[in-house]
Amino acid sequence: MDDNLSELMRRKIAWYHGKLTRHAAEVLLMNNAEEGSYLLRQVNEGEYCVSARGRSDVKHFKVIYDGSIFHFGIQEFDSISSLVLYFANQPMVGTRRTTMGNNSDLGCLYIMKHPYPHLVPEPEGFDEIRMQSTVSANAEMSSLQTRIRANPLATKSGYLTKQGGKVKSWKRRWFACEGNLLSYFEDKNCEKPIFTIDLLEARACHKSSEPGLQNCFILECRERTWHFSADSDEDAAEWLRLLNWKLKKNKP
Repeated sequence: MDDNLSELMRRKIAWYHGKLTRHAAEVLLMNNAEEGSYLLRQVNEGEYCVSARGRSDVKHFKVIYDGSIFHFGIQEFDSISSLVLYFANQPMVGTRRTTMGNNSDLGCLYIMKHPYPHLVPEPEGFDEIRMQSTVSANAEMSSLQTRIRANPLATKSGYLTKQGGKVKSWKRRWFACEGNLLSYFEDKNCEKPIFTIDLLEARACHKSSEPGLQNCFILECRERTWHFSADSDEDAAEWLRLLNWKLKKNKP
């Protein structure tokens, strides 16, 4: 049944990408699409995902099919056609609201404008091989495993309050994480980062406590230890989970 549904969706939805992985979706949208682009992909049987690009990250929103109804957020659709019609109206999806002191933020708003098609026009032809050899002659198949390279994007963005380096005051900044780069900006509308932290230089990330602040955590790097405070315990947990996942992947 699920295979039949997937094939039907592929025929009716130009932006349905089948069993595309989360990583591949992020690479496509971050490297080859603009803000507001999105695609639909299958995760498991009866479980789908709308991957949508913001300015500096990709969010993944669940779509559930229970056998007769598609569920997307608070919306329900009784057919593929009604689901497609909903997206024709450029839906807006907001992430959770955050509040910290006198600062109030509505969260990120994702307006789904540009469906990213699964078929893109491509030039024909192949490149001709004019020289061919190998670097070594006695390598075993297992040696390929040690040379596999892939940098997961695993994007996230949002406000954090950070402690200064020389002047130990706290300032609220917009952070965007993509791959092994964690950049922070004056606010979420700025294009140029104030500074970018190389996560390949990070050694540990864990919860901490700071006088008068909540939801704190630190990122220990080779040259500096960064101190952060998130707007909520849930947001701090998300940052900790993401950063520790990246640090674990970076270990040799």
